[in-house]
Amino acid sequence: MWRGYTTGAAKLHELTYLFWETTLRCNLSCRHCGSNCAPNSALPGELTTDEIKAAFDTIAEDFDTSKITVAVTGGEPLLRPDVFEVASHFAKQGMRWGMVTNGLLITDRVVELMRASGMGSIAISLDGPREQHEYLRGKGTYAPTVAAVERVRDTAFLDVLEVVSCPTAEVLDHLDTFYGFLAELGIDQWRILPLMPIGRVKQHPELQLNGAQWRQLLEWIMAKRVDKQAPLRVTLDEEGFLGEPYEREVRDMFYFCFAGIHAASILANGDVGG
Repeated sequence: MWRGYTTGAAKLHELTYLFWETTLRCNLSCRHCGSNCAPNSALPGELTTDEIKAAFDTIAEDFDTSKITVAVTGGEPLLRPDVFEVASHFAKQGMRWGMVTNGLLITDRVVELMRASGMGSIAISLDGPREQHEYLRGKGTYAPTVAAVERVRDTAFLDVLEVVSCPTAEVLDHLDTFYGFLAELGIDQWRILPLMPIGRVKQHPELQLNGAQWRQLLEWIMAKRVDKQAPLRVTLDEEGFLGEPYEREVRDMFYFCFAGIHAASILANGDVGG
């Protein structure tokens, strides 16, 4: 059945998920950044407001916008001053959208702009308890990130508020405690995204999980997902087939790479990829 679905999806070739990499600049220089982002890491020739709007106009002409979700990413997308102007533009064309952010630039004014521009979901990066989070992202980043989650939660305008975590081995010892904290925080979902050897992780291989640690994480996620009384939904986001007994048990569907089939990306300098 799954093979039939993937074969049909490839033939249909329908765009449903579009990443917009707004900029490679970031207000942080995280130890585990897969894109080597930093305050001075903007690409030459990053798209202007008019250029990116024109790109979305072309997409609206060629595709059914009601089926497209735009993931606004970076770098840190909130560093781009026109991000909500552009988002309002494609939202008016019928595209749904959400944002991935470190949360540090979320103010009350930013929350109002999110609401006014039709944002439906947000993923805020919080990688574990304070010590583990700040080891990856820098001293003093934990408390304002938690405050950002609370600020967005309290406005209650989003369809989905999720926390995204890149767990290191040290975080595995705190999974239950951190899960309880996130459940009390009132988010909708915890998405776990283990690190791959890209970007700065190549210089810090100790950040990656070994086989035994992977198994520990998968067993924990599987147990949480089968527990009908669990207060918080948890899922794995990982680019690879996991095999038995984990495949399909730790996420909502069997592994299928959507790149170039359902998914595409517009990079900060205008390059387009799967």
